[in-house]
Amino acid sequence: MIGASGMAGSLGMALRPVLGGWIYDAYSNYFWLYFISFTLGIGAALISATFRPFAEPAPAELGVS
Repeated sequence: MIGASGMAGSLGMALRPVLGGWIYDAYSNYFWLYFISFTLGIGAALISATFRPFAEPAPAELGVS
C-alpha cells in the first residue's frame, strides 16, 4: 500500500504540471483546471468517507481482567 501510494503520488506530481499546461494552452483559461481539481477532491473525500474507523480493542485484548 505504501509503494502504491508513493507511485501514484509521484506520477501525479510529475504529470500534473504538464497536463495543466496543456489544458491551459488548449482552452486559454483556468476553469477546467479548477473544475478537474475540485472534482478529484470531492471524489477523494467520498472515497475516504467509505473507510471504517479502527475497532476499539476489547478489554481482554489489553490484558486487563
